[in-house]
Amino acid sequence: MSYRRYAVILGAAIAVVVLSIPAIAGAPAEPDIHQLIEQYAKAWVEGNPEQMAKTLSPEFARQQLIHTPQRPDKLSASSGLAVLNEAERGQGRDTAMSERQADVKVLDIADGMASALLKLGKHVEYLQLVQYQGQWRITQALTTGEP
Repeated sequence: MSYRRYAVILGAAIAVVVLSIPAIAGAPAEPDIHQLIEQYAKAWVEGNPEQMAKTLSPEFARQQLIHTPQRPDKLSASSGLAVLNEAERGQGRDTAMSERQADVKVLDIADGMASALLKLGKHVEYLQLVQYQGQWRITQALTTGEP
């Protein structure tokens, strides 16, 4: 085998390995993120603040855009503690049984950060996650209407 042919084959092999590294590195995170979001959703509909707290970062915040007919839109912000209190009061238990199946789509993962989409029936949340102290945690939620 000539030196030139060997160099081309070696170069192609290195390119394949280098191009596959991000996919390999990001692959294990997606199932963990998916499971965490399902735990978050389940805790909400069951009214379980202890389980929900395990999914949130210490600085979790939820932004909620509320559309009310014939009134200006309202943007409401809630802290993690407020969301946990809502869960404890059972606000998520009002979710119809037919709408309790979490549909989770991980949109992006990069550098210890991720974004995902959660659908519970008609309810939609865009979630931002961080890898915090070695664990994936939800740091922000953006939703519309009542959660």
